[in-house]
Amino acid sequence: MCVSFEGYTALTGIYNLASATGLWFIRDYAFYNCENLKTGVKFPSGFGYVESFNYYPIGRYSFANTGITSVDFPKQYFATGSYAFANCKNLKTVTMRSFSKTLIGSNTFYNCPALTSITVYGTYYAPSGSPWGATNAKVECIR
Repeated sequence: MCVSFEGYTALTGIYNLASATGLWFIRDYAFYNCENLKTGVKFPSGFGYVESFNYYPIGRYSFANTGITSVDFPKQYFATGSYAFANCKNLKTVTMRSFSKTLIGSNTFYNCPALTSITVYGTYYAPSGSPWGATNAKVECIR
């Protein structure tokens, strides 16, 4: 199952995405320009866990230009396409629950000025500079 609401500006929330069963990926541009989408996004357990496929479970530009406030990635394998959360002006926090099984596309958090905190579990590795395009973010690693 996948979702796509590209440009649907009336969308104001993603309700209960964390308990969505059978949701494996979100297409490129799925919520692109849904500016009124002003909630946090927590991905469900099992989301994107099809390692034999060659795709990004969170597509390119999928949440770009939305009003989301936080992102919580699952513990298992996941990946994002480039610019997946770009231009999210209200995005403040990102939590990655298992960095060892993570592939973050280039500039995933590009131009997210409010993003100040990226918490990464399961690693000592902290990207330097502007991690994934997040110029204001500090990365905290929790082993």
